[in-house]
Amino acid sequence: MRRGLGAHAFFYSEIFVMQQWKKTVDHNMERWGYLVVRFRWLVIALSLLVVGGFASQMRHLYFDASNEAFFKGDDPILVNYNSFRDQFGRDDLILVGIDTPEVFNTEFLRKLQAMQDDLEREVPHIREVNSLLTVRSTRGAEDELIVGDLIEEIPEDSQKLAALKKYVLSSPTYPNWVISPDGQLTTITLELNPYVLPESGEEDLLGGFDDTAMDADLMGGFDEAAATDGPDMQAVTSVEENEAIIATKAVMERYEGENFRTFISGGPVYGSSIQDSMQSNLPKFSGISIGLMFLLLLVLFRRVSGVLLPILLVVLSMVVTLGFMGAFGRPFTVINQILPSFILAIGVADAVHVLTIFYRHRMAGNSKGDSVAYALSHSGLAIVMTSFTTAGGLWSFANAASAPIADLGIYGGLGVLAAMALTLTLLPAILAVLPGGPQPLFGRKDLDQVEQAPSLADRILSSCGKLAVNHPKQVMIGCGVVVMIAAVGIAQLRPSNWPLRWFPENAEFRQHTQIIDSRMGGSSNIEVLLNTGKSGGLYEPDFMNRLDQLNTVATEELQFPKGEVVGKAQSVLDVLKESNRALNENRAEFYAVPQARDLIAQEMFLFSNSGADDLEKLTDVGFSMARLSLYIPNLDAIDSIVFTKQLEEKIQNIFGNTIEYSITGIAQLWAGTMTNVLNSMRDSYIIALILITGLMVVFLGSWKVGLLSMIPNLTPILITLGLMGFFDLPLDPFTILIGSIGIGLVVDDTVHFLSVFQRYFDRYGDAARAIQETLMTTGRALLFTTLILVGGFASYMAADFVNIFAFGMLLVVCIGSALILDVLAAPALMMLVYGKQSSLEQPRAYQKESGFAELN
Repeated sequence: MRRGLGAHAFFYSEIFVMQQWKKTVDHNMERWGYLVVRFRWLVIALSLLVVGGFASQMRHLYFDASNEAFFKGDDPILVNYNSFRDQFGRDDLILVGIDTPEVFNTEFLRKLQAMQDDLEREVPHIREVNSLLTVRSTRGAEDELIVGDLIEEIPEDSQKLAALKKYVLSSPTYPNWVISPDGQLTTITLELNPYVLPESGEEDLLGGFDDTAMDADLMGGFDEAAATDGPDMQAVTSVEENEAIIATKAVMERYEGENFRTFISGGPVYGSSIQDSMQSNLPKFSGISIGLMFLLLLVLFRRVSGVLLPILLVVLSMVVTLGFMGAFGRPFTVINQILPSFILAIGVADAVHVLTIFYRHRMAGNSKGDSVAYALSHSGLAIVMTSFTTAGGLWSFANAASAPIADLGIYGGLGVLAAMALTLTLLPAILAVLPGGPQPLFGRKDLDQVEQAPSLADRILSSCGKLAVNHPKQVMIGCGVVVMIAAVGIAQLRPSNWPLRWFPENAEFRQHTQIIDSRMGGSSNIEVLLNTGKSGGLYEPDFMNRLDQLNTVATEELQFPKGEVVGKAQSVLDVLKESNRALNENRAEFYAVPQARDLIAQEMFLFSNSGADDLEKLTDVGFSMARLSLYIPNLDAIDSIVFTKQLEEKIQNIFGNTIEYSITGIAQLWAGTMTNVLNSMRDSYIIALILITGLMVVFLGSWKVGLLSMIPNLTPILITLGLMGFFDLPLDPFTILIGSIGIGLVVDDTVHFLSVFQRYFDRYGDAARAIQETLMTTGRALLFTTLILVGGFASYMAADFVNIFAFGMLLVVCIGSALILDVLAAPALMMLVYGKQSSLEQPRAYQKESGFAELN
C-alpha cells in the first residue's frame, strides 16, 4: 500500500513540476506577444529582410537527376565509379535504337548513315558516335593488321548485302552490340564528353587523353594523368546532358518513319527524363497544395486574412528552406523534390492554431494586442513542441548514407523550424497591423450560437470519446488485433530500387528501354576491373585464359534471380581474339587466345599501332588492368546485388589471389543506392524513435505518459507498413521514408491531445470528463489540421512517378489512421491509466486551458 502511495506521489510530483514549467512558458509567450505587437513594424521589416536574404540564395539551386546524386562525395561506391570514369571515360551512353524489317538494305543503310552524320554535326557535348557502319572491323591482309569501319562503303549489290548480313550476324562481336540477333534492330550510340572546361565552355574532346601523348605514344595514346591534371576540369552536368538529348531527339524525329522506328534509352536519357518530371512535378505539387489549403482555410476562417496569412507564412518558410539549400550548394534530386510541398503542408498548421485563438478572442471584444498575446500564450508552447517533434523525425535522416535522403532530413527540419519561427514573429506582427473588424465575411458570426449547435464532426468525436471511456480495454484489444494483422503484412515487405518502374507504363523512356532490352539483351551495364598489379600483366596467357573463362561463365552460366541473363560481354579479350584471327588468314578457328606471351604482346602492339583507339576504353597504358563490361537488362537493384555476389564468387574461383578486382557501373550505382537506403532506414527509424520518445517524455512531463503516448504514434506507422506488404508496395527510396517522416507528423496530434487532456484532468479530476472536453475542443483542431496535411500530401498523388504517388497515398493513410487512433486509442489509454485516479490529490497549481481548447 505504501509503495502504491509512493508511486502516486512521484507521478503527481512529475505533473506538478511540469505544470509549473508550462505556466512559466505560457506567461513568457504572452509577454513575447505584447513585445511583438509593440515593435510590430520592426519585426515585419527584420523578418522580410531575413527571408529576402535566403531568397537571394535560391539562385544557386539546380537540378541533379544523375545516379551519382544519390551518393555523398566520399562514398566508396562513388569514389570507385569516378575512378573508373577517369580511367576509361563514361559508361552511360545515349542509346538510339532503330527498328526496320531489314537492316541490310541499301536504302536503310544510307538513311542510317545520314542520321549518324546529322547526330555528329548537331548534337553538342558528344565525344563519339558509333553505329553498325562505323563499329570496329579487324581483318588481315598478308602480314598487315587492318582496323577500320565495318561498312566503309554501303553495298549496292544484293549478294554483297547478303554476305555482309551473314558475316555480321554470325560474328561473335556484333550481335547484341550494334544489331539484334534477328537483324531487325540496330543501334547508334552517343558517348558524352566526360569533362568540360568551365572557363572556355569547351569539352574535353579527348576524354582524358593528352594530345602530346596521343602523337608520341605508340601504344595508343594513353595518359593516365590527363584525366585529373587538366586545368580545372569539371564533369559534364545534367544541363549539357539535356542539351545533347534534346538535339538527339530532334534528329530522331526527322528520320522517324514507317520502316524506321526510333527508340532512345541509356543513362543520360534516364537522368533527363527524371529531371523533366521533377520540373513538372514541383509546380504541380505546390499548386495543388496551395489550392487545397486555400479552400480549407476559407471554410474554417471565412476571412481573407485567415486564408492569405497562413499561405504567406508557408510560402516564406519554403523560401527560407530553399535558400538554405542554395546557400550550401545542394541540388534538387528525385528524392527531395517533395520538400517544397512538404513544407507547405506541415507549416500551415502552426498558423491555424494561432489564428483560430486570435479570431475567437477578437470576437469576444478584446483588442488586437491582447488577442495576439492571448493566442501566443495559449498555443506557443504546443507549436514549439510539435515543430521539434516533426523536425526530429526528419533529422533522423541527417546522417543517412544517401545524400538526397540526408538533405531531405536536414533541410526539411530547418524548414519546419522556419515555419515555427515565422509563426511566432511575423504572423503576430502582421495581425497587429491589419485593419478590419473581427467578424467573418460570411457564415456564422455568433460564437454562442455555434456552441449551441454541435456539428457532425462534434457528434462523431463525442461518440469516439464515449466508446473509449466506456470500453477502454476493448478499444486497446482492437488496436492490438490491428497491429498483429499489420505485422503479417510487414513480414511480406520487400526492398526494391528499380528506377525504370518509377515511370508509368506509358512513359516513353520505360517503353523504349524495355524494347531495347528485349531485342538487344541489355541497356544497362556492370563494369568489372581486373588489376594484375604489374605492367604487361595482360600479356600473360594464363590471365587471358582466366578472363576468357570468366567471360563464358558470366554470359552462359550466371543468371539473375528472375532468369534474366547477360546480353553481351566486352573486354580486351575481344580485341586480342579478333587480332589473332586476322593475323591468321581470317580463319575462324584462330578466334582464340594465343598461348604465348610474346605473341599476345605483339598482337596488342600491332592493334594499338593501327590507328584504332579502342584499347583506351578497355585497358590502361601499361596493360596491367582489364575492363570487362557486362551489358544487362534494366533490372531491380536487388536482383543486381544477388547477381554481383555470384559474380564475385566466380571471380574468386577463377582468379584466386592472382589479381585485385572491383565492380562498378550504372547497375552497381543503383545497387549501392539501395544498400545505402536500407542502412539509412534502419538507423533513421531507431534515431527517430529514441529522439521523439525522449521529446514526448520531456514535453508531457512524465515518463509514464510519455512512453504510453508512443502507442498511438507507432501504430499508424505499423498499419501503413503492413498495408505496403499486403499490396506488394516495395520499400524503395521514397516509401522507405514513411516511418521516420510519419512518426514526426503523427506525434503532433498526440501531443495536442495529451497536453490538453492533462490540463482538463487537473481542472476536473475526472478522466472521462477530461477526455470528452478535450475531444470537443482539441478534437476539432486535430480534425482540421489532419485535413490540411491530407490535402497537402494528396498532391503527391498527381505525380508522374508511380513511387511518388504511392508515397503520397501512404502518408495520407498514415495521417488518417493517426487521427482515428488519437480519438480512440489515446482516450482509452488515459482511461486505463487515470480512470480510477483523481487529480484532486495533487496541488491545482495550473488551471489555464490549453490554446487548443480554443479551436473551432
